[in-house]
Amino acid sequence: MIYGIGVDIVAIGRFRRIINHHGNSFAKKVLSVKEYDIYLKSNNKETYLAKCWAVKEAFVKATGTGFTGIYKKSDITYNSPGDCRPTIEVSDTITSAMRDITINLSVSDEIMNVVAFVTLEQPDGISI
Repeated sequence: MIYGIGVDIVAIGRFRRIINHHGNSFAKKVLSVKEYDIYLKSNNKETYLAKCWAVKEAFVKATGTGFTGIYKKSDITYNSPGDCRPTIEVSDTITSAMRDITINLSVSDEIMNVVAFVTLEQPDGISI
């Protein structure tokens, strides 16, 4: 049973301008520790940062909470392990609030944009 759906699309150029203007400080503020380590090693920082941002935004849209103080951006980690499907890793704060919820993620990028799509599924008869 679908619990929530979220989608976000971002312009990669926006993140290029942020990096040019703020260096790595914005990334350090919004990325999880794991994401930030990957970001620092990335040859395409603006696209990676855009993907992480879009994933986080799509996820909180699917939960219906937004970033209203319940979750921090660093509570949500985008994982893209090579040939495997992308996943979202969440902090213990989110895990305890989302027992039995399955997170599905799709991420795509082109020259100018990144889009992330998240669905949250729960077993029938379970409510959170």
